[in-house]
Amino acid sequence: MRELILILALLGCSTEAMAADPCASLQGKSVSIDANGFHGVIGPNGINLVNQNNTFTFQTIVQFQNSPIDQVNGQCKDRHITFTRTRPGFIQEYDGWIFELEPLQMAGIFSHLGAKSYGWCAEMNSIIK
Repeated sequence: MRELILILALLGCSTEAMAADPCASLQGKSVSIDANGFHGVIGPNGINLVNQNNTFTFQTIVQFQNSPIDQVNGQCKDRHITFTRTRPGFIQEYDGWIFELEPLQMAGIFSHLGAKSYGWCAEMNSIIK
């Protein structure tokens, strides 16, 4: 766990501890993401999870600054989260881990069009309606 906290600190993410089922905690929340210097929001109106045998799946949108709105399809199980950001001619595949911190934190790598890998980190947000 010490190594995970160090990685989050190096990525500029918070490292305060929390206890909860990290995948289920995404229900109804949005996620602020920083990927290769770009900032975006996944599920700006809240992420709707579907639980299938303790694997949570989701479909939503992501809006990065100065970019079109893209579709996101993903899944989460046992702290491991994967999702794909797509639009015609564009695909990014994200692979990462959820950390039991407050607020919920995530970090991992993503590839653009199947090529070079880049780092990303993210933080769960409450939705205010």
